[in-house]
Amino acid sequence: MQHVDTRRVEDRPLASTTRQCDHEVQATGGIAFDEYTSVMVIEKHGSSFASFCRVASFCQHRRTLTHQDSQRDNEGSPSSPSASGCGGSLRVSGRGRGPPSQRHHPPIGQRVNSVQPRKSGLFKRHHHLRWNDEDVRANCEIDDSTQVIDLQGRTVIPGLIDAHVHPIEAGQALLGCTLAYRQLNETDLRTIIQACLDRERNTASADIWLTVTEFDREGFTDINGRPNATMLDALNTTRPILVIATNQHNVWVNTRGLAVLNITRDTPDIPGGRIVKDANGFPTGILEENASGMARGAAGASGSSASREDGARVAVAEFRKNGITSFLDALAPQSTVWSELKAEGALTARNWNAFGVFGLTDPAQLTELAQNASRALDEGPITLAPGSVWKHVKLFMDGVLSQVSESATLLEPYLVDAGNGTYVPGTNTGIPAASPAQLADLLTRVLGLNLGIGLHVHAVGDAAVRQVLDAAAAHALNHTLRPGELAIAHAELVSAEDHARFARLGLPAVMSYQWAQRATYWNEPTQRSLGPARMGAVEPHAVLAEAGTNIVYGSDWPVDPLDPFLALKIAVTREGSLSNPHSHASFGPRFVGRIDEQPALSRELALRGMTSNAATYLGVANKLGSLEVGKFADLLVLDRPYFDSAQVSDEELDKNKVLLTVVGGRAVFADEEATFVPSGLVRRSSVEDEELEARVERRNILPRTVTGRSCTFGDIHGQAHAHGEL
Repeated sequence: MQHVDTRRVEDRPLASTTRQCDHEVQATGGIAFDEYTSVMVIEKHGSSFASFCRVASFCQHRRTLTHQDSQRDNEGSPSSPSASGCGGSLRVSGRGRGPPSQRHHPPIGQRVNSVQPRKSGLFKRHHHLRWNDEDVRANCEIDDSTQVIDLQGRTVIPGLIDAHVHPIEAGQALLGCTLAYRQLNETDLRTIIQACLDRERNTASADIWLTVTEFDREGFTDINGRPNATMLDALNTTRPILVIATNQHNVWVNTRGLAVLNITRDTPDIPGGRIVKDANGFPTGILEENASGMARGAAGASGSSASREDGARVAVAEFRKNGITSFLDALAPQSTVWSELKAEGALTARNWNAFGVFGLTDPAQLTELAQNASRALDEGPITLAPGSVWKHVKLFMDGVLSQVSESATLLEPYLVDAGNGTYVPGTNTGIPAASPAQLADLLTRVLGLNLGIGLHVHAVGDAAVRQVLDAAAAHALNHTLRPGELAIAHAELVSAEDHARFARLGLPAVMSYQWAQRATYWNEPTQRSLGPARMGAVEPHAVLAEAGTNIVYGSDWPVDPLDPFLALKIAVTREGSLSNPHSHASFGPRFVGRIDEQPALSRELALRGMTSNAATYLGVANKLGSLEVGKFADLLVLDRPYFDSAQVSDEELDKNKVLLTVVGGRAVFADEEATFVPSGLVRRSSVEDEELEARVERRNILPRTVTGRSCTFGDIHGQAHAHGEL
């Protein structure tokens, strides 16, 4: 397996070039909370003085911090040296002074054993991380009233940052009628949807839309052929039905739905959208890209899905369990949902928002609406307590690569069957969502006027990616492009000519590692429509990293089930997991093996995409993303040593589990296997109460059986899924 380490030799930790610093050098320490204030830590931020401690044993060739260094740091002096992970343990470098945002490769992981008095410790006080060379009892103020948690050698890493996710929609899906990402035949699909209809028979009128989510369109098409409204018409209902594909870019409605939307054979495509019609010109019920917004809008106004508030509550509960301590909502309408959760004390992850409306590309309107949202809802610089930041605006340049849509824009046309088994270039190069002129106008309005708002751009195909890079280069001729002001989301296919341009322009690539696995999205029709050369270049995570690009991770949940450690596993292997039900490799032989021969990311670089690189993109590298002096105590305790390949192979990385999640010094989640956590340290949150769990469990009342295997409530995502992107 080829891994890429993009750092210059002089910036790499000595462990990369010597044998002095290896996996045997581990940290020792524990976590301490004062029992008199532990309730405050859980219930109230800022006023508690509980201590969070661990003692570090550093690599011997590294200089450790002195008490004076710590004092200067506490006073705001940029005195602390850079630090870097050391084979899974933490050590401090003697080179490179400066604030955290200016340091190279801050520490992202540490092995932690039992508490022992040693010098040179990293501890959390007042919810920040601090260094000190005092005895651990002095550092942590340990006395008879202090409760010490022995981590027993487990790994501590920074809290994970998901820089592209759709949490409210994902939470709503978990509460509503879902097909659970499965590959279904027509009969089984109707059986599941009929059960949802029957469940609402006495509560929903004939005019209320039924919204069905997590539909694997590629998998369904492989089994049944292209979906048609008549397949849904066989259901025993007169209600309009909306089925949302996992890629979120296309939907499927029944004939009643087409009638409600007033879509006929004479209805033309809308700009940036496609109304799919059959050979006779009749609408099939499939609405792609901007055309899907018509159905989403109608169903959202009078649908049966869960409320946005309930969706948000479920989402933050899932974030806690998965170690997500910060996230960017990548298509956020102006809403007070997150502020309301914060007021209740139920917001347990830091929230960034990219304002956007699917299908809206008018630069003046987008800018005005994004400004209004920022003025009304942005809470300013982040604090210890999670809050909401509204400093981004979302723009779509194209759609998705899958052969069922072919809406991502390409430099060369998609291939078509010439009739003799060979594939030749056709005429379709995708569906542009916005024009280069609109992008340039939006860049000028948002960035050129210094509104304090950045631009988060969806660009999947190589043509869309180039358009963003060209616009950035043109903008940079007259304006300084500051870090984090512009990011390209997805970049699934990038021309080799453009690989180095990301770094030259300072643009991060926000990418979803889990898409670099064999999946229904990359089925044979898609492989043929792209051709071998383009298929061999999709999801170029390591290729872009090697060219100097800042790789940032975004799950794009609910496009896929939320599973960050599966994503990390795929990032370093470029193949799925046979034993993970969220991975296609567990479904059958055709999904087993590497997707291609591209190099993979190293473990460290993959994790940095979820930690320090993401913090840099969001402009908070001085507060989040690494285990450094003065940063907020957003961190996780894992059940397996992420960096120790001798104990955990690349193929087993997805089996890692979050045992404890801490946000701003507040313990917000403890797994049932976290036996080291004292009773009462983490109170059960209101969003995880029995009523909510029961609602999630009831959302599909049928037994889940796929390929002979039944699914329990613990397997909430079914047995198969596809992917797309928003």
